[in-house]
Amino acid sequence: MATVNADITRDYTLVTTDATPVTAASEPFPINTSGLIAVRVLARRSSTGDTKAWYRVIPVKRAGAGLSVVGTQADLLPSAADAGASTWDIAFSLSGNTAIMTVTGQASATITWYIWVTGGTISG
Repeated sequence: MATVNADITRDYTLVTTDATPVTAASEPFPINTSGLIAVRVLARRSSTGDTKAWYRVIPVKRAGAGLSVVGTQADLLPSAADAGASTWDIAFSLSGNTAIMTVTGQASATITWYIWVTGGTISG
């Protein structure tokens, strides 16, 4: 019998000061698990007021040794950004059994990031 869990609820806050990618969030998945991750990100540069937002949904599964994306991730908020925030970015990758999200800011700019991660899994 499968087990259903609404077990992913996390939030993260971080600050970037350059254009170097930084790991902002990570979520490990146990073996024989399917999951759906919803990620909302809000970024703001206080000195200019520039703002950018993202809302992505990523379906994943771990059937054996590693995690994989099921189909493709969906970008539900594709162009919510001020012109001054055009180079800011988020990216998702998989490493072993873990989904990882990185954020990339802007050179010589202090940007505050707030990330909400929610989701659930089915195991078994």
